[in-house]
Amino acid sequence: MNNIGWASIEGFFAEDGYVGVMTWAEDPPQWLREQRLRDQANPRHADKPDWWKQGIGCEFGAEIALEKPVPRLVKTA
Repeated sequence: MNNIGWASIEGFFAEDGYVGVMTWAEDPPQWLREQRLRDQANPRHADKPDWWKQGIGCEFGAEIALEKPVPRLVKTA
C-alpha cells in the first residue's frame, strides 16, 4: 500500500465516482507511525472518524500493488 508495506483490507469507500479500499498497514514504517501520533494529538483532527483515528487509510487501485506475486494460499480445483 503506497510503498509502506503489507496491509489488510478493512472496508471499501466511494469518492467522486471511484471505489477505493480502506486499509490497515500491518507493519508501517516509523515515519508513518510518528506522523499518525502527531496527527492524533493535533486538535484540528479531533472530528475525524474513528476509522481514521485507528490508523486505517484509504487508497485507490493505482496505490495498491504487489512487488512480486505471492503464492496462492488456497488450493483451487
